[in-house]
Amino acid sequence: MKRSYWSWISRIGVTLGAAGACSLARATLAWSGPTSVPSGSTYGGAVFSSGYAPGEPHITLYKKGAFYASGLGGIGFSGTDIGPQVVTWSASVTYYSNGYPGMTESSTHPVTIMAPNIVPYQSLDSASY
Repeated sequence: MKRSYWSWISRIGVTLGAAGACSLARATLAWSGPTSVPSGSTYGGAVFSSGYAPGEPHITLYKKGAFYASGLGGIGFSGTDIGPQVVTWSASVTYYSNGYPGMTESSTHPVTIMAPNIVPYQSLDSASY
């Protein structure tokens, strides 16, 4: 039995779709940078699209829920924060193909800002000398 060209293409598509389409669409956001820093220290890092995804990756970065930056492919970030607190950096990426939005991903990167290393005021009382 002779099969048409489109029949073979659709058969291959189904086979690849079942086995490989998920792996092709497994682009994720990858983070670099510290997970904890001393209070008042300047720190930095980056978020970028890794893996395969169709189209251009447009990344939007947020610091503690507020817009921080946006760009293509990857974004660097830096901060100087006072602790103790956890600063949550979050990013979302949308892959555009031919001007149309496609697949989206989002991810977070918490940075723990440790408490400042200062002497408590009470210990400086002259009565304790």
